[in-house]
Amino acid sequence: MKNILYIATILLLNLIGCCGCDSDTKNTPTPDTPAEGGYLFAHMKDSDYGGIYYYISRDAKQWTVLNDDKTIEPRYSGHPDIIKGADGRYRMIGVTRTLPKSLILWVSTDLVTWQTDETIPDAAIMDTPGYHPDGWYSTPKLFYDADSGKYLITWHASRNEVAEGSDQWWSEMRTFYMTTSDFKTYSKPARLFDFKSEEFRDAATIDAIIRKIGGSYYAVFKDEHSNDIAPTGKTVLISKSAALTGPYSEPISVVTPKTEAGKTDNWHEAPTIVEQPDGKGWYIFAERYPTEYVRFEAPDIESATWRQYVIGIPNARHGVMVRITDEQYAAITAKYGF
Repeated sequence: MKNILYIATILLLNLIGCCGCDSDTKNTPTPDTPAEGGYLFAHMKDSDYGGIYYYISRDAKQWTVLNDDKTIEPRYSGHPDIIKGADGRYRMIGVTRTLPKSLILWVSTDLVTWQTDETIPDAAIMDTPGYHPDGWYSTPKLFYDADSGKYLITWHASRNEVAEGSDQWWSEMRTFYMTTSDFKTYSKPARLFDFKSEEFRDAATIDAIIRKIGGSYYAVFKDEHSNDIAPTGKTVLISKSAALTGPYSEPISVVTPKTEAGKTDNWHEAPTIVEQPDGKGWYIFAERYPTEYVRFEAPDIESATWRQYVIGIPNARHGVMVRITDEQYAAITAKYGF
């Protein structure tokens, strides 16, 4: 009789505990293997700020650290953001490890080994009257637009008269861009966003990445305002445009959860976006700094609601995810092991 009562009690507790559960936020990931290849996650770590490290996954849910959690390229320093160009080569921007820092373009044919290529002139990215980037040149991001044949470089900068590192410094951040087709000549920098509404007119935008999905361009970025000042402070947002350089709409989605004023436990930044393995939706990963990356998913890039997946990718800061083929998966794991 006692055994029957015990079993009945356990079943009842399980039933109660599952009330309201969301299958998208369970702790145990369900593998979802793509048709081929997988995903590469290049990132830095809090313990080696600016270094580059690799995770790899078949389904973007279960991740394996590579190279025994050691840097895959000791010479690299920066916030990696990898894109594939018209020539099939991969590119990312870094900065020199020695002072004075300068910008360097890194190139790879296979994502296994990286070599330095062109030096990006400091004068080009500093040509923003009234604003200047930080010592890391404000983490430049890359996007290649096949339609125009141009590379878009985005970065953020704050006002000259504001003390670097202060709360006001971060609240005055704005996103700039320039374009190039050859990494030799560059367009004059310009502001990427020009929001008009009272809610977003003064948004402090950083970590902006651009991706083309369907016939539209989407900007995924962080509002760096303090959450004491702006409701969307420390969240990741999405804007949309019909053209590469805008105008970009007022934010159409708030991806990451808003945080109560005065609290810091749910701040997110440095987003990266990949298509789900089955092609039926999108994943946005964002750094819940400074400890881990967490996944948000939605069936459509313009979804009003993004569901958070509670298991994160540990020991990872600013990074980018790249979809890879079976051949690339095999080559990367052969070089860097599991």
